[in-house]
Amino acid sequence: MGARLAAAAALILGLWVPAGAASSSRVMVDERVELLGVVQYLASERPEKIPNPAYADAVERRFGSLRGHAAVRLYRQAARRPAGEGLGILMLYFSAPPALKPARPGLRLPYLDAEADKEIAHRFLWELRDFAAVSDASGFFREQRAFYRAIERAAARELGGLDPAAAIERYLRVELETRNHYVLSPLYKAGALNSFILPYPDPVTLLERPKAPLEVYTLLAWVPAKAERSGARYPVFDAPSAVLWQEPLYVYIDPSFHHYEARYIPDPEKFYGEAAGCRERAVNCLKSAAVAALVDRLSRRAWGTSFLPYEKNTELGLAAEAIAKRLEEYEAGSSTLWAFSPRLFSVFAERARPSAPAPALEAPGSPIRSTSDFFDRRWRRDYGAAH
Repeated sequence: MGARLAAAAALILGLWVPAGAASSSRVMVDERVELLGVVQYLASERPEKIPNPAYADAVERRFGSLRGHAAVRLYRQAARRPAGEGLGILMLYFSAPPALKPARPGLRLPYLDAEADKEIAHRFLWELRDFAAVSDASGFFREQRAFYRAIERAAARELGGLDPAAAIERYLRVELETRNHYVLSPLYKAGALNSFILPYPDPVTLLERPKAPLEVYTLLAWVPAKAERSGARYPVFDAPSAVLWQEPLYVYIDPSFHHYEARYIPDPEKFYGEAAGCRERAVNCLKSAAVAALVDRLSRRAWGTSFLPYEKNTELGLAAEAIAKRLEEYEAGSSTLWAFSPRLFSVFAERARPSAPAPALEAPGSPIRSTSDFFDRRWRRDYGAAH
């Protein structure tokens, strides 16, 4: 991260941090994402009103004449992808503008599986460098630094000192070892592709213990008036909000599900029953029910507010509700959530066969102190030796 980005990203949130916590959260305006927001704004035939009139005027004065730039035309093409453009996450793989050099070598760029998508993204980045240079975008962001810092301060006040990453660690009784970022933008509006973890904590692809904390990003539009956020069609910053918990929870949920299923659920179709179809259609399907339940429990502890992201009458909603209920039992004890895995996973089996006796699932054979243990060769070796 360049010096300009570091200066804009400086609000560390301090309350709820347990002694020796390895993770922290921050709210930030990111120069790369805001540059993308300028292009998104120019690419819209009917641009939405920018909430701050003075900022809107400044954006129009500096960039309005560049609506015909190739970067703007290519953005429109990328935005037609069925899943959305995903460029906000892509920007995080590159350095500050105008250079926009690869800052994360060796990592596969996200959401670019099709050759056509790769081609548009590479052409867009090439043209975006030119757009940033000819408009002196970096100079514009320096001029607006006071505005961006005001956004960061306002968001921190809404959080009231809550550090979501540290709160998750305290709940799991396991360290995440993450840097958790909420990227706020008064311009850019992300679609469904609005959060990511670098590198992603998938034990199939992450084969060594990470040498540095995982970077967790959630891209959120900044709407200054809380009353105007409820009708937004895109993720917005708000507190209380379920979105503040979701992505950092996957740092734990993804590898813990992988290891527990691999060792103790040899026949997923039989174990999960009808829910196995959900798991086969989308690998994160049942994980998302566990995340939803954790979001609900964390929200109750932080704000006294319930958040179950799924409708209660859906299969996932009912599963999330059942897991949330089981988590009340966990909260009354003192074990880690990893050690509690048999009770958590038994919810799925009980739902699959309500009239059968509760399954006797094994406790994990090797404890963890941190989610990084899931990727440690020594931990995997010791775990295997225990079975």
